[in-house]
Amino acid sequence: MPSPSPFTSADTLALLGPPRLAGQALPDERPTQLLVLLATVGGVLPRAEAALRLWPALDEPARLRNLRKTLHRLRGQHGDTLINADGALLALRVPTDLAELDALLRQARAAEALALLRGPLAEGLAAHEPAPPWLQAAREQALARWRHVLLAALPTLPPAQAEAELVRLRALDPLDEPLLRAHLERLAADGRREAWLRERRAYEQRLQAELGLPLPASLQGEPGPAPADRAAPAVAPWSGFVGRDDELEQLAPRLATPGLRLVLRGPGGIGKTQLAAALARRAPPAGLAVVWWSLADATEAATAFGRLAAELGAERADDVALAAALRRRPTLVVADNAETLFDAEPAIGAALHTLAEAAPDTRWLLTARHAPDLPGALDVPVGGLDLPDPADPPGAVLRSAAVRLLVERATALDPDFEPRAQAAALGRLARALAGHPLALELAAAQLRTASAETLAREAEVGDGAAELDARFDAGWRALPAPLQPALVRLAALPPGLSRAAVLAGGALRPAGLQALVLRSWLEPEPGPAGADGTAARERWRLHPLLRAWLRRQHPADAATAHEARRAAIEAVLAEGRAVLAPGGFDQPGSLDWLERELPLLREAFTQAVDQADAARLAQLAPALAALFEQRGRRGEGLALLAAAASRLAARSRAARGPVQSARALLSYRAGQLDDAALLARGLARAGPRERAAAARTLGLVHWQRGELPAARAAFGRAHALAVEHGFDDLVPDAVNNLAIVDHMAGREADAERGYRQVAERAAARGSVRLQATALLNLGSLLYPAGQGRAAREALESALALIDAHGLHSIRSHALGNLGGALLEIGDAEAVAALHTLLPQLQAALPAGETAQHLTFHRLQALLRARHGDARQAWAPLHRAWCSALALGLVPQQSGIALDAAQAWAANDRRRTALAWLAWLQGHAHWDADRREAARLSARLRPSEAEAREAHEAAATLSLAALGAALEREAQAHP
Repeated sequence: MPSPSPFTSADTLALLGPPRLAGQALPDERPTQLLVLLATVGGVLPRAEAALRLWPALDEPARLRNLRKTLHRLRGQHGDTLINADGALLALRVPTDLAELDALLRQARAAEALALLRGPLAEGLAAHEPAPPWLQAAREQALARWRHVLLAALPTLPPAQAEAELVRLRALDPLDEPLLRAHLERLAADGRREAWLRERRAYEQRLQAELGLPLPASLQGEPGPAPADRAAPAVAPWSGFVGRDDELEQLAPRLATPGLRLVLRGPGGIGKTQLAAALARRAPPAGLAVVWWSLADATEAATAFGRLAAELGAERADDVALAAALRRRPTLVVADNAETLFDAEPAIGAALHTLAEAAPDTRWLLTARHAPDLPGALDVPVGGLDLPDPADPPGAVLRSAAVRLLVERATALDPDFEPRAQAAALGRLARALAGHPLALELAAAQLRTASAETLAREAEVGDGAAELDARFDAGWRALPAPLQPALVRLAALPPGLSRAAVLAGGALRPAGLQALVLRSWLEPEPGPAGADGTAARERWRLHPLLRAWLRRQHPADAATAHEARRAAIEAVLAEGRAVLAPGGFDQPGSLDWLERELPLLREAFTQAVDQADAARLAQLAPALAALFEQRGRRGEGLALLAAAASRLAARSRAARGPVQSARALLSYRAGQLDDAALLARGLARAGPRERAAAARTLGLVHWQRGELPAARAAFGRAHALAVEHGFDDLVPDAVNNLAIVDHMAGREADAERGYRQVAERAAARGSVRLQATALLNLGSLLYPAGQGRAAREALESALALIDAHGLHSIRSHALGNLGGALLEIGDAEAVAALHTLLPQLQAALPAGETAQHLTFHRLQALLRARHGDARQAWAPLHRAWCSALALGLVPQQSGIALDAAQAWAANDRRRTALAWLAWLQGHAHWDADRREAARLSARLRPSEAEAREAHEAAATLSLAALGAALEREAQAHP
């Protein structure tokens, strides 16, 4: 017997089933709808948004008047116990069974969660009027959650209860295929053949009647256990690729040619992307990495090259960084739909040529509707599929690529389709459509309702683009009525969508998604995963030509488009709840998810700004800032946050806080220390979470400037606020930052203990960013203390995490510290590894003059001083000094004095080196630098007279003198 839920409360608002409060039924009225609306969006909603959803047909003043009346009625019925209506936000005060359900699911207590599911969401609400769109979408999401709960709980339930629960839920959603599979599996296990056949027959009849679909092949055959993978998408397998054998045989060998520039040119829908994907599948066996560079909606070079940088893991999107990333390994870059960018940016060909010249081992494969202006490109026209000859016998007709495509698609829709009797007509249809793959796929969907002869006769009077439009129109007319509005809604959404966004945005059921895929209106989104033909099915898109036709012929009205986008956004936010939770973007795979869903997340962020939705901004602002920061796109992130802050300037402090907090940290990461400090100080009256984050940002600014007491005080405030308010995700960051202060202040044992503690906690929580950062800091502590090999181990572990999870922004830090560890080790293998590492570090450096550039120049100088021509150390040291001076980084200036002392010693200028080491022991900003100066001085073994002379000379030295000396040395040894 499951234990009682610890969350149940006497005043719980129960919405799973007929709405009830504290056990009493709630009437079917607007106040109840308001309670349901707040509960389904997480408990908080701006007044204006709540009014819009409840009364979308009214103007804003009328909506707000109705809302005030509704709130007045609620207060009259329940006092102020249910809703906090102070200010611009409405907040639900009472616990709900939806929140209880989520809490139980987080604890993997599915069987107990099942007991909460008394019926459909808000059953009986809006019974005498069409349910509003927000309620329809919420009910669909609740059914999907119910299915998830039930399938998770089934293995733990007694057989009778399991079947009863399946019957109960299937009655609410009879076309849900995973539920049918689970039900059939249960019946087969009990040996109930007649019941198995009855359930399958009922499903088949309903599928045919409502959506015009045949029974999926996976459900045909005799009764037996259903497939184990209940979560598999209910879409018939379809590669989307037929024929092209000659093209593949001709083009695949060319992938072995370094510097290849190949353009697949042809009209839209002709199959260029599929051919490119088939070629890309040949690349890995040939030792090539594959980068899929989608340009379908890229109309600016900056956007396009930013996307390429993200795919390559480059820190910046300039020629140097991109070329360095491409030179790491032989790569095939597939630039899909390149004509969009070439048409918008005429100079893009020259830019691409420059990049290709800088990475000569890279192969380039472009798909385009016309030949782009790219020097040295090999233009390959792509036409229709191979066609049968009019005189061919039926067997030869059916073997031709164009007819094979027709037959495969028609058979996927109708397993009983018989092609041989219609072979001649199928050949005529293929020839009339010129072997155009998209036209063939759309025609195949019509073969269920019209003969091949009829379709061929119609097609033979058409021509070219007009015939393709005719196929779109015919396919549209043949669609079951419920699927047409779904396509109108989907055409109003961004191109690539997750399964959840397709279902919610299109107001579809899974069987409807299957119907659209089989009819070729939806297809797997092209991309890196599309090259292997499997993982891409997780995301879907309307073919660009279909999408353009729908927008032209059947545009969504403003209300429909708004509702489709809102539903898709809500589905994506629900799907990414764990990623968007505090600290969730640190989890494995979270940045990839944020990157994939960025178009809808941007729109959600914009909507939240427009509505001053503090709760949603608190979700989205830190997550988007983390994406832009970790993927090296800080400028893009700062522009987005700055625009949002400007629009929120006159709005509530609660809404501005999350935006300004994320902006402050991102400004620090971008090296804008003054801006970061100003923004952080401006959050003194924000909420406790924003104050904790601001204190941490301020501490980082103080630390970067060498102001250790102020940094420790700020980090201490951040830690205290995080502990006091239970911000568990912020506590490890604060501990890590306090360990950094201990490190710089010479408390090495405390720092090491702090770093190791944070790394262990982060690993246990799955926080890859924090684990990598802690290991990076540990390595930076160990190698100056003479533990180069231990440091190398920690830093290589950090780099493995960084590269596996795309944490590009800290890659240069890890590489820089690894270089220091290799210098400390100093044997031949380590020096060779350092020579290999320096180009990687240079490629990973962010744009602009930052402290990481100093690290690169200092490593160059020390490598030459210790293991090369010591005279060549002065030029990079002088560059490092100029950068540190320009940035006002005084602690780094004294660190450069350490490097200079080693260079003087390597150049046989012992007295100068000893004088600067003596100066550092009294003037270095970091205690760690003082100890390092003492260690280096001891290595030189000065006599008493030399030591006395060094201390006397040190009295006349200063940082200004160091700068002048480095400039003289650089001029003497250019």
